[in-house]
Amino acid sequence: MSRLPTVALLLCAGLFANGAGAADREGWRRVPLTDAAERAALGILDPERAVFAWQGPATPPRDAGIVPIGRDQASVLVMGSEFVGISASFVAGRTGFAEELFCPASSLESRARARLPLPSDRRLRFLDVWGFDSSATRDLQVRLQEFCLPLGEASEGELTLVSTVTSSGAPGYFNLRFILPPVWPATAACSWFLQVDFAGCQAGDALRLSGARVLWDAP
Repeated sequence: MSRLPTVALLLCAGLFANGAGAADREGWRRVPLTDAAERAALGILDPERAVFAWQGPATPPRDAGIVPIGRDQASVLVMGSEFVGISASFVAGRTGFAEELFCPASSLESRARARLPLPSDRRLRFLDVWGFDSSATRDLQVRLQEFCLPLGEASEGELTLVSTVTSSGAPGYFNLRFILPPVWPATAACSWFLQVDFAGCQAGDALRLSGARVLWDAP
């Protein structure tokens, strides 16, 4: 079920220090993530572990076509072939020039991740996603996430869901841009990554991820 998601859920994080105030003024707030299905999709099975998400005014994505990068912007692009299964049970399928990623029905794991080398203290602007969706019953999901190590105390790291986007609509290739709220990554103790979920792999190569990129304000 592809192209132009009918509903886009944007949950944004990483608003530490200089970023938090701007986000608050625009109506964003950081809340505990309690939805069991969403936590399970992140791989969090311990109900006692704290996981957070940023909620705010969701902005539906628009069909971007060929997405230009402004002169005052920089970006990092991750191709589908760069994603790695979150467990050894993930079987990677590739198409085209071997850059499109999918998981065949034989795969026991449907999620894969890729690290994003984002700059510190740069305002994030957009999340662009390229993919293919011709499934009538399944959707492809891409999540932007942040994991932070604790500072000043010994404790487990903290996971925050940044953005979840789901494909649906007319079948075929899609190229979408998602507007991100004001976010300034704090990379001294935090790592950013993308996670793709192929909805159990039953759709096979009917769900494919071509690539994704994040854009930010250049200095």
